[in-house]
Amino acid sequence: MSKTNGAAAAESTTKRFASFREIADLLWQNAERRRRAYKPNEYDKVILPLLVARRLDCVLGPTKDKVLARLDALKAKGMKPSDPAVDVALRKITGVPFYNTSKLDFAKLKGDPMVDKLREYRQALITAAVTGQLDVEAVRAPSVTRPHPTEALEP
Repeated sequence: MSKTNGAAAAESTTKRFASFREIADLLWQNAERRRRAYKPNEYDKVILPLLVARRLDCVLGPTKDKVLARLDALKAKGMKPSDPAVDVALRKITGVPFYNTSKLDFAKLKGDPMVDKLREYRQALITAAVTGQLDVEAVRAPSVTRPHPTEALEP
């Protein structure tokens, strides 16, 4: 598939939203599909931020290489990433009012061996806890002694 056809295909499948409510509904629908993997109290701290990050990653994906190349070129000219001109130049490339200058994206993280090692480590901890090899009752967070509020006022 040529670049031109790929760009045309991406444009034809881009969903345009008429309102913020439609965007929120789409995010919640996606979040509902992933709900069972997390405890209810973790849901808003894990699922929704990841969904938003993934959506931003998808929006910025087609222009990612151009943004990074332009940033490198501007840095080579002595400009700093915090310069307003850099901000304007990178926004112009993305066509949206934001950009991402990280070299990482979800595709790279998915193939990262460190992510696989973390998953393996997490699974080993879970297995050890379930089989009794790890005494979770003996593992406690260190207690922090805090002064009584009135003690903090004393000289």
